[in-house]
Amino acid sequence: MQRNTDHLDLSYGPLDIKRVISYCAGVVILSPSTGKIGFVHFTAHQYFENRHEHPWVDCSMKELSLACLKYLLFNPFGGHPSHTSFLNYAVHFWAEHTRPVQTDEEVRKMAKLFLQNQSLTKAADQMFPADHHSYVSYSVLVDTVDIPEATGLHLVARFGLRTQVEDLLQPLSLEDIDSRDPYGQTPLILAVRYGHYDIVNIFLRSGNVNPNLTDDDGWSPLIIALQAGYSDIARTLLSTGEADPCLVGLDGWFPIMYAARGNHKEVTTFLLSKGTVNPNFAGPDGETAFTLAVTMGFVDIVRLLLESGKVHTNPASNPRHSNAFMTALENGHNEVVRLLLLRYGYANTIEQGRWPYSESLANRLGLLEYGDNPGGDQVLWLAVEKGLVDVVLISLRNEKVNPNLKRFPDHMSMLMIAVGKRDKEVVEALVCVGSANINAVTPNEVTALYVAVVNEDTEITQVLLEAGAGSNTLPCDLSKTPFSTRLQEAVSSRQNTTIRELLAMPGVNPNIQGRLRHQTALMVAIQENNMEMVRAALDNKLIDVYVRDIEGTTALMIAIIENNMEMVHAILDNKMVDVNIRSQGGNTALVQAIWKNDIEMVHAILANKMIDVNMQCSLGNTALMWAIWENDMKMIQAILDAKMVDVNVQNDRGKTALIMAIPKLELVRLLVEHYGADTAKKYREGLTALDQARRVGWTDDEVVRLLSPKRIRTI
Repeated sequence: MQRNTDHLDLSYGPLDIKRVISYCAGVVILSPSTGKIGFVHFTAHQYFENRHEHPWVDCSMKELSLACLKYLLFNPFGGHPSHTSFLNYAVHFWAEHTRPVQTDEEVRKMAKLFLQNQSLTKAADQMFPADHHSYVSYSVLVDTVDIPEATGLHLVARFGLRTQVEDLLQPLSLEDIDSRDPYGQTPLILAVRYGHYDIVNIFLRSGNVNPNLTDDDGWSPLIIALQAGYSDIARTLLSTGEADPCLVGLDGWFPIMYAARGNHKEVTTFLLSKGTVNPNFAGPDGETAFTLAVTMGFVDIVRLLLESGKVHTNPASNPRHSNAFMTALENGHNEVVRLLLLRYGYANTIEQGRWPYSESLANRLGLLEYGDNPGGDQVLWLAVEKGLVDVVLISLRNEKVNPNLKRFPDHMSMLMIAVGKRDKEVVEALVCVGSANINAVTPNEVTALYVAVVNEDTEITQVLLEAGAGSNTLPCDLSKTPFSTRLQEAVSSRQNTTIRELLAMPGVNPNIQGRLRHQTALMVAIQENNMEMVRAALDNKLIDVYVRDIEGTTALMIAIIENNMEMVHAILDNKMVDVNIRSQGGNTALVQAIWKNDIEMVHAILANKMIDVNMQCSLGNTALMWAIWENDMKMIQAILDAKMVDVNVQNDRGKTALIMAIPKLELVRLLVEHYGADTAKKYREGLTALDQARRVGWTDDEVVRLLSPKRIRTI
């Protein structure tokens, strides 16, 4: 377009937006994020906008609007739309640039020229993709002479240009005001769909629009407003008295159903006040305003519907009502659930065992078995899951409900579920009112008491113990339960308070063993290096330190293996400890300490009055022999100093400590001269100690003298 002309010079070639921008460098830019033309740079825009005496910003907005409108007024576009870059921009953004300056006389005049030219508005409308026309429309634009054409009023209703709507309305007839675009949308429908409240008001005040006309997809302005959540627009439509509150949408839903689902309280109240509106209207799938509100958890809508006196609720005879209630229960809509139970008779249906069974809910819950009242069982299970103690109590009033339901695949009972959720009130209801089995055990050894202990919940633990939870309901096998990690935490420092309190309670057996490794809580505490837990277990009068795990290992041996001297002393201080118990391999705690090369542990065990230093392992070796094997003179001397030590004990091969000491001369001399080692003892091959010495090449005169069987020894 040449300067000072008002027509497009097609000989110049199609315009490119980048070329246009290059001509306008320093004046306008194209925003990379929005694709809109803007004034210079945003910071510059802010600068001039804040300088009220400077008209540059307003002028630039006006010029951008006029540029777009002038471009849209070119005749070639009216005949056949040419998709040039700038035309596409002008079609999509002329309204945005016009909105701030829509009252400017020059802008109004040029906008009116464009909007009153139907060939131009039709061309502009055709450049919008289908999803710009409707939120829900599935219509497809077909190039045919019979299709309705979009007018200027359709465009300004879409964009919400109040001034331009008023300019176009004055000369229009009723037929023009309610004209349809290619998608069957009237200007009113477009204004509603795009949420332009002020434009809707203008149309309704004109008195010439029909608010009940629907688009090609069967949606009326009222339903569109309710679908989109425009409560103010919906109220305005209804307040005219012209909008039909019973006009059904293409999907078979009534306006009150949309109002209920959208939680539009004022609209619902208004609709209920209309004598023609029946809140029991049902959609194609049987849904009603009531079931929708219950399912969504909109307690205010539920209350409005029920207080209207028009809604019929009978869950026993209406599966949809019972299903809606169960969905509300399942979704945790507690206020709705309590409202229906306490004020509208649902409690009686549950108490009387008339609650219908839901197959679909059964599949979701995955319960293993039901009692004589499966519908009531489902209510009870969901109530336990959601922590609704009042619903639990109501359900338990019916003797046919099963308080011991379990779910698949973990076999957790509802009592275990309640304990896991730390819901003391529900636990007390199940135990005290429902007589739930507190000692039920899953295949993985999980019990209600176990879950309480793992959760470090002292209050629920106390409730279960007082109700008679057995001592064998607290498994301690770390590898056997799904809570193995949590059980380790239970015997760690973070959960000592609960464990100590549990062990101090009467009737609790601290010696229970896991089925896999047969470990007790004391053993687990030692392995977890939890001294506080060890002392708590040892303080229990029922503690049995003799207990051995599957490998025959005692708590004392585990403490030695863990190299924990403090725990070793704590266990040895227990009067009932037996230091001579042998493991599955036949080794005693003393042998374990020798293997650890810990002289302090050796001294501590030897100090026990009940120690038998001559105990033999499965190979027949004594502690002295193992100390000689380890070649530790301090441990050898400590054992030799013990009372009743017998240096002449023979192992399975007939070897004595003396024979095993060869060729350690000092040790041989010590055993022979100070502890009376018998040099005449022979082992399996019939060899004496001297024979063994010669066998290894040890033939010194002193060796012969020491090991001669005929030598007279002084003990």
